[in-house]
Amino acid sequence: MKLFLLFFPLSLLYAQLPTDWIGEGATYGSQSSPKFNGWTGYATLISQKSQLYSYTTLDFTTPKTQPYVSQSNFRTGIATPLRQFGPVMVLGLATAGASTSAISIGGSFSSGALAVWQLGKSRVWTIEFGAVLLKNPAGASYTSYTIGWGRSMSNPPSVQAFTPVDPQKIVDARVKALDSLNK
Repeated sequence: MKLFLLFFPLSLLYAQLPTDWIGEGATYGSQSSPKFNGWTGYATLISQKSQLYSYTTLDFTTPKTQPYVSQSNFRTGIATPLRQFGPVMVLGLATAGASTSAISIGGSFSSGALAVWQLGKSRVWTIEFGAVLLKNPAGASYTSYTIGWGRSMSNPPSVQAFTPVDPQKIVDARVKALDSLNK
């Protein structure tokens, strides 16, 4: 038990994740023509303990120009934090849904990662960068690169969630916990 307390990252015990987030931006897809398209997404925290988000996204792509085909993909799935680097949180995501165009309709699937950079002291506004492997009925699988902006809709919990933790405070808390076990 003492070793567990010594090595367990105490910051995870107190972390509060933002409860809601909404964002939008542009995508670059090598299989698209034109190469740049758009997306919008919404995430809501479904489990603080498991750190799981319900993640829904709608994106518009143009997989073909001859004939011209415009396609919309509406997917929902899960996202979970993988790593945190100061104000940047990297999320892994997987979604499934529907894809429609003038010439086809079918399933749409994606998986990838999204880096969310919280800006300023309040960390409410965000900038996103990501890479997503997308499979849809109008074309083969391809990687889509995203950039965008967003807003955390839960303030002040998001401020608490992403405030950098002083490593000395973690060590002091662990020492205090171990001392209390020895008494």
